[in-house]
Amino acid sequence: MVDSCGECDHCRNGEEYCLKANVPTYAGVDKYGEPAQGGYSTHIVVTENFVVRIPDTIGLDAAAPLLCAGITTYSPLNHWGVGPGSKVAVVGMGGLGHMAVQIAHAMGAEVTVLSHTLKKKADGLQLGADHYYATSDPETYGKLAGSMIGGIRETQEMLDFCAKHHIAPMIEVISADQIDEAYERVLASDVKYRFVIDVSTM
Repeated sequence: MVDSCGECDHCRNGEEYCLKANVPTYAGVDKYGEPAQGGYSTHIVVTENFVVRIPDTIGLDAAAPLLCAGITTYSPLNHWGVGPGSKVAVVGMGGLGHMAVQIAHAMGAEVTVLSHTLKKKADGLQLGADHYYATSDPETYGKLAGSMIGGIRETQEMLDFCAKHHIAPMIEVISADQIDEAYERVLASDVKYRFVIDVSTM
């Protein structure tokens, strides 16, 4: 997100789920009527309250997916107090799932991946999963928790956590003229695990 009212209870508590004036980073419209283009922007302007510091140990190409998949998976794990003794099930070993596995593992949880097939099992185990099952077995399901995204404070916390634990997304950097091909590869489940567009090619 790039702006909010800054005055409601959510905003004052560092959770920018503002119902009055939330401006999402992508496909939002700011208070001046200008569209937000998110990751497809060549530049971005935000108020200082919506800027996070990227730790020096995280490259900008890896930071981009952390600001999406990283915080989306870190937020519920953090909210539910995941740590040693916790058991976490991750459904799907894609762009979000491969981050959830790494983060939950770094928090000290016992991690189980539930994926459509066992095709990505080796990656899942390498990234920190303790167990890996195909979803065709209905007995492997358990209680799950999720999140759309975390607030700015929690996003900074996630970046610092990922830097401390050397957690990074597995990415493939593409140029702007490869977007259509990348989209087709996403539909075919042929990406491990996030595409990042090199904005210098736009």
